[in-house]
Amino acid sequence: MFVYVFVKDGNINDILFVLQTCIFLFFISACVFHILLYVFGNLN
Repeated sequence: MFVYVFVKDGNINDILFVLQTCIFLFFISACVFHILLYVFGNLN
């Protein structure tokens, strides 16, 4: 029902954009976290 309303109003692209942005930010933060762990792991 909600999906039909979003598609009818043409807002499905906005939702996909928000989801894609959240996934991208999560991926970047995960990469940075792993890099920091790797660097601090080598310092010790």
